[in-house]
Amino acid sequence: MKVSKLNMAIVASLAISSFVANATTLRLGHNTNPNGPTGQYFEMFKQAVEEKSNGDLRIRIFPNSQLGTQREMLEQVSSGLLDMTKVDTAMLENIEPMYKALNYPFVFESNEKMHEVLTSSIGQELLESTKDRGFFGLGYIMMTPRGYYSPKPINRPEDLKGMKLRVQQSNTMIRLIENIGGIPTPTPYGEVFSSLQQGMVDGVEGAGPTLYTARHGEIAKYFYEDNHVQMANVITISTRAWDRLSEEQQTIINEAAVDAMNYSYTTGWDMEMALQQKAVDTMGVTIVQPSEEQRSQMIEAVKPMYKELLDSEPGVYEFINKIKLAQQ
Repeated sequence: MKVSKLNMAIVASLAISSFVANATTLRLGHNTNPNGPTGQYFEMFKQAVEEKSNGDLRIRIFPNSQLGTQREMLEQVSSGLLDMTKVDTAMLENIEPMYKALNYPFVFESNEKMHEVLTSSIGQELLESTKDRGFFGLGYIMMTPRGYYSPKPINRPEDLKGMKLRVQQSNTMIRLIENIGGIPTPTPYGEVFSSLQQGMVDGVEGAGPTLYTARHGEIAKYFYEDNHVQMANVITISTRAWDRLSEEQQTIINEAAVDAMNYSYTTGWDMEMALQQKAVDTMGVTIVQPSEEQRSQMIEAVKPMYKELLDSEPGVYEFINKIKLAQQ
């Protein structure tokens, strides 16, 4: 019996539809531009998962805060309404205080040392610390060191005094700004551009690449790159979603997360620094590197934070010491 090309196409289409229908799909939301470095990490993660599973496991990505703010998406993951999201450590410290150790100023000696710590048992301990709250971390996406940018020139630490500075919704970041003499203004990431534009904030505590990727450099032309902290984004997954996966699928997810983490440390780092340079070349942003004297001044200014931490949360203080010892 002859089978027409049309019938063959229909059969093939049905087979593909059946295959897709039988695949397990995980929904992943994040709050950044899909074309930026973080967006590219997740695209790589998606491709790795789907290739390793031969299409049996699929990742559907919702970028640009389509599913809510970072906090809202984390709440969805914790309750099982969303499978995966990206959360920075500033947000995570509100859930698990030990994450404060990654947010305190001048903890890490270098990008290389931070990578060593995060890929050690110390980093793994943090990733697993939130399992009893409905989610846990699969790996870290390292971010470039942070500084302060503004439409106003920032040439020395004194220039930050009295400035309304956007910070993430983190007590650590709030105390940081207070200690350097600024006025902390917690603002969701998606509202930073309009806040700068409307003068609701004088500047931003943030990373250089966002000057280009989030167009903040259209308004903020001065970046004081003191490298006071180098945060990380954490790839998180709902425990409910995890428990639905087979052991083989869990292995694939873990392997893809490691791939994304390694990419963020190597290729991703160069990509982010190139984006920061684009802000200089195409937006006219001026980058100021503090002198050793100015850096020492900044370190001295935040020392009270450590005394407060020792008094209020000695466990976190000791965890920071553990991180510092691991870098020796």
